[in-house]
Amino acid sequence: METPEKQEFLIRFEELSPAEAGAQAQILKDALLDTTPHVEARIERDRTESMDLGATLVLVLGTPAVIAIAKGLAAFMAREREATLVIECDGRVIFKGNSSDAAKIAKALQSSDHPGR
Repeated sequence: METPEKQEFLIRFEELSPAEAGAQAQILKDALLDTTPHVEARIERDRTESMDLGATLVLVLGTPAVIAIAKGLAAFMAREREATLVIECDGRVIFKGNSSDAAKIAKALQSSDHPGR
């Protein structure tokens, strides 16, 4: 059986201090790992010279996990509205906002499968 191709997404928080962004990244990571077992998640530093623990959440997921992750992101954003969420894939920003609309987030995640659409 062939395994589905996985994609990597970078999630950052704008308008927060590095410490606040790191805390939010950890909360989001834990929430998304509770949402689906079909995702790999880790937190990375934005700058290697920085002393903070990291503020960028890296998600690696396959197509089947997209809807679950979109719903988890939407639920998180409905609770945590103090920052703008930025999602990147392959160096492109595919979503930027503070929307709690899971459909918009899912569409952005799915559109990353088809660059140029």
